[in-house]
Amino acid sequence: MTREFLLIYLWIDFRRQQNPDGTFTVYTTGLEALGFMEIEIQNSTKKIRELVDRASNICCYLLDNGPVLKDGDTIGLTAEEKIKISHTPSIWDQNRLVYQLKL
Repeated sequence: MTREFLLIYLWIDFRRQQNPDGTFTVYTTGLEALGFMEIEIQNSTKKIRELVDRASNICCYLLDNGPVLKDGDTIGLTAEEKIKISHTPSIWDQNRLVYQLKL
C-alpha cells in the first residue's frame, strides 16, 4: 500500500441494497472510525457498480484531503459532473450526520 494506492476496501465496507421500487441505496461503514462522516447514496436509478465506484472515489478523496466536503458542495470526476453533497442525518441513525450524495 502507498499513499497513491490506498486499500480502502480493507477499512471501509460499501453496503448496498436494492429498494422495492428498483432503485439502489449504497452506504459506507468504517469511515467514522477514521474520523469522517459516513457516506450515503439513497434511491438512485444508477447502476450499483457506479454508485460503489463513486462512493469509493469520494472515500479516497476524503482520506487524501481530510474532511473538507462542506454541506452544499459539489464534487465530480470532471468539471461538468456535479454531485451535490449534503450533511444530513443518516437514514440508519438519525443522531449521526452523513455525507448524503445525490446521484
